[in-house]
Amino acid sequence: MVIDFHTHIFPDALAARAIGGLEQSGNVKSVLSGRREDLLASMKRAGVDYSLNLPIASRPKQVESINSFAISVNGRDGLFSLGGIHPLYENYREELKRIQAAGLIGVKLHPDFQGLFIDDEPMVELMEACRDLGLLVLVHGGMDVSFPHCHHCTPERIARILPRLEGLTLVLAHLGGYNYLDDVERLLVGKDLYLDTSFTLGRFGREQILRIIRNHRPDRLLFGTDSPWDDQQSAVSAVKDLPIDASLKDKILYENAAGLLKLE
Repeated sequence: MVIDFHTHIFPDALAARAIGGLEQSGNVKSVLSGRREDLLASMKRAGVDYSLNLPIASRPKQVESINSFAISVNGRDGLFSLGGIHPLYENYREELKRIQAAGLIGVKLHPDFQGLFIDDEPMVELMEACRDLGLLVLVHGGMDVSFPHCHHCTPERIARILPRLEGLTLVLAHLGGYNYLDDVERLLVGKDLYLDTSFTLGRFGREQILRIIRNHRPDRLLFGTDSPWDDQQSAVSAVKDLPIDASLKDKILYENAAGLLKLE
């Protein structure tokens, strides 16, 4: 089994515009169109059994419509979805209850797109509210190619707020910090938080990635691709080719994610 814990899809009517804007702002080229059906076809090619969609509410007014779409795709055809919450959305506590009641397991935060630092009080209070409801939080870690000069979620900022977030199921994308792997090793490896592999394999030094994987808690590693920005088939192969124990590969590729998704 393979579970991709980090993908992005959009409603068909918005996908082309959304992907085009992100390609331009980040000077990157998407592998897929951002449409649900395109991701399902990619999963079939790559041997991915389940994928998790991570919506981003970059503005407060987007929250309700984003979550309605997330709820509509969750639990269908091998797709699951987190919710998207903006910390400045006034009714976020009620919205958290709505997505929880709909069966979503947590929310995605992207401090760069949302314009707040991860250790700003509204962000921390939102994460505390998620913890109190038993919802996980997945956060973009490190640099985002669309915002190369201002990084709102660094390992140092995460380490600063971890004591307040005790009991929260926290997932950091991009092995804890895109372009910040030295700080990840120094501050986050071994902590009670999840790291996903999205958009890192083949982009940073192999030995450093192996150190992080080997030294972090084996039950706190997740496979992710960042599709449509990376190819699922290539990313699966990259993990399978790592010189690590088969049991650890299984934890990364599906076992840890299956526990979070409550798959039997």
